[in-house]
Amino acid sequence: MKKYIMLFALTLVCGATSAQVISFVQFIDDSHKTIVFQVLPDKNYENVIAQISFYRQDRSLLAALTYPVTGEQNRYISRGITTSRVFDVPVDGAADVKVIQVTQSATSDGRADGVATALSLNRSSSALGNTSGLKNQRRYSALHYLNLINAFGESPAFTRGRDGLVTYVGRMPNGKLFYSAAAWGQPFAHWLPLPPMEMKSRPVITVFDNTFYVAATNRNNQVMMTHYQGAQFASWTSLGIMSDKAPSLCVSGNTLYFFARKTNGSIWYRYRASGNAPTLWGEIPFANSVTAPVAAADGYRVFVAVVRADRNIYLATKVSGGGFGGWTRLNQRSDEPPALVAVSNMLYVFAVEGSRVVYTRSLAGGNFEPWKTIGGGTTDDYVSAAYVNGRLVVVMKQTGGSMKWNEAVQEPFFSGGWRDFP
Repeated sequence: MKKYIMLFALTLVCGATSAQVISFVQFIDDSHKTIVFQVLPDKNYENVIAQISFYRQDRSLLAALTYPVTGEQNRYISRGITTSRVFDVPVDGAADVKVIQVTQSATSDGRADGVATALSLNRSSSALGNTSGLKNQRRYSALHYLNLINAFGESPAFTRGRDGLVTYVGRMPNGKLFYSAAAWGQPFAHWLPLPPMEMKSRPVITVFDNTFYVAATNRNNQVMMTHYQGAQFASWTSLGIMSDKAPSLCVSGNTLYFFARKTNGSIWYRYRASGNAPTLWGEIPFANSVTAPVAAADGYRVFVAVVRADRNIYLATKVSGGGFGGWTRLNQRSDEPPALVAVSNMLYVFAVEGSRVVYTRSLAGGNFEPWKTIGGGTTDDYVSAAYVNGRLVVVMKQTGGSMKWNEAVQEPFFSGGWRDFP
């Protein structure tokens, strides 16, 4: 992965006086999808980047992005002259906007090793010049996505990563996917886009043969997949099946499993052992699913769950060397696709009933425990869950708010409450 400089550094000092810029930012459309940024510097500066944060109505952080103020055609901001730029806002639900920092860096794309210098900033509550006609100016897109997790439309997929990091993949409201990695409990350095393609479904992620695999269904109902190759994700490839729901991936031993739901409610799967080509798609009979399938695996069992028209969760299991057995009703209603996590000989199932998150578990294929509520928060969407760094973690997008996480480290599980991402 290319090394990105951080936009937090020392204030530039010229003699005894700090270099200063005056800045102004505001939305210029009723949908809050465009902003005007103005800057009035005390000196001439090159390679200037603005870090701008967006907030919800409740003042919680929605996203933090950086934008190019200078570039190939406009290399400088000039002393005593107001520079105006129009920036696209790629997130939904922004109620307020604020300039956090204006930085001059070693290169205009921010990708070189070196020190970024933060300029002393005075924020103006009034425009620094005429803003009429700016809507017709060229619009600039964000350079870097420093904090996006609260801007995703639903909870991100996540899995264990390299060097003890946790890798996340999330979907923006426009269907574009972004990924990031961070040590558990630590802030994200930045988010990077996956190869361009608009997805209608949430993404899923797993690790197979020390490689990240991401899958999702695109706007044309094609199930697509990419994998991390070298220092970036490869171009999307079709898995050769059509669906209107999200796919699912899981790994059992040295085998990667793929699952998809066709529009008639049938569930299909195929698999690929290390070093071999994938098998043909085969049906798991009598699924009758109204939701996306979700899958998990341990060393010798593969599990897949669906929700049927009666809104109950049904589970099918494949034991190593055999096929999938019949569908077992778990006696729990769910308004969203469930989430499955297999840890050693234990299978955990998470569901959303109404707006509350519930879970159960089963040891070694035995009976499931009574369902329990994870209190303290509500959601209008599905939850995602995974076992990472020795902890069972569940993530949800809180009703009308930000992304939250909870964890099970020791009994009583999930008693620590729902917490914000740093």
